[in-house]
Amino acid sequence: MASECQNKAQRSQRGQEEAERKLDEAEAARREATARMEAAEAKLRSAVERLDEEKASHALARSEPRASKVRLVDTRSEIAGHKYEAGVLRLKIEQLEALERRALEQAQNAMQIFRESDEFRELMEEEAVDGLIRGFEDFRRQMLMICPKFDLHRLQSRLGVIEDDNEPGSPEDDSALDGAPESPEAERGVVEAETEAAQQTARKAPPREADEGAPERASKAAPEATSEAPTEATTDACGDGSAEDPRGAPAENLSVRI
Repeated sequence: MASECQNKAQRSQRGQEEAERKLDEAEAARREATARMEAAEAKLRSAVERLDEEKASHALARSEPRASKVRLVDTRSEIAGHKYEAGVLRLKIEQLEALERRALEQAQNAMQIFRESDEFRELMEEEAVDGLIRGFEDFRRQMLMICPKFDLHRLQSRLGVIEDDNEPGSPEDDSALDGAPESPEAERGVVEAETEAAQQTARKAPPREADEGAPERASKAAPEATSEAPTEATTDACGDGSAEDPRGAPAENLSVRI
């Protein structure tokens, strides 16, 4: 699903780049047409000036009326041709401007539709869940580095999918703590189970309006959530050598808020 969303995003990006390229081409064509129109106007002015000169020469050279009339007709036909070319260029400029506006509207509509699509929202939700999982993994690594004797099994999840709440100091908690594994592999398995449960709960939650800042907020929320774990258990496990083993103490109702 994420790859499909990325492909759609890439296609949309390519479409936008194509539209921008066409826009640049249209702008270049417009500038070229403007330059040609200015050149045509300059030619028109020069033709008018030549016409005036021809009229003056016709007034002076009355001996050659026919030749002057022929030149006058040729000049007028050239002026008419330049006027026609100027009108055609104006029409092309208007068409290019209309194409430019249409391309911009299509690109904006395509981006808006993609932002409002379910694929974009699901992609944002998946990235948010990945950020939450990375936050839990960072918390686990920090706990193993700072306090390797701390028992992660004493952290009871509030997700409601691992186990039911028991009273503090009950025989179930004592037996669970006595039989808890001490190896890092076992602790890693428990943390992975908790992260999977968190991911399932996050996916079952009602969808919210996705935005561009969802992954950043999720990655920032995960360390903050893990930092809310009770400090009493970490103090017992990370104290001096005279501190007792946390597995020998009664199980407390510790939890990690997500």
